[in-house]
Amino acid sequence: MDLAAGRHLVERWRSGAATPAAAPAAPGPAPVSTAQRGVLVFERLHPGTPVFTLRQDVRHTGALDEDRLDRALSTLLRRHPALRSTFADAAGTGVTRTVHDRTTLRAQWTDLRHVPATERDDRA
Repeated sequence: MDLAAGRHLVERWRSGAATPAAAPAAPGPAPVSTAQRGVLVFERLHPGTPVFTLRQDVRHTGALDEDRLDRALSTLLRRHPALRSTFADAAGTGVTRTVHDRTTLRAQWTDLRHVPATERDDRA
């Protein structure tokens, strides 16, 4: 991306005009991509392997606006149908993908302030 395009995107974001490039997929059946089929084949061969699971640990200090974080997560969920998809393997019909209409997400919080500081990382 060149500098002018980057500046244009930042200006759109600052003005509140930034929107997703494409409309979110409608709820219901959706095609299964080649990459998704590959993940499903791997899961059949090695069930329960977390190889496609991404984990991110973040240490946050200071005030956290939980409602704002929930709105940001919900925005991601609305914009990315893959995050709202489930897969089923029906006998005779092959793998089907369903995009769900759930568009809100609320983070679950665990208060560890009562746990000694030396044990918090292990508990988290």
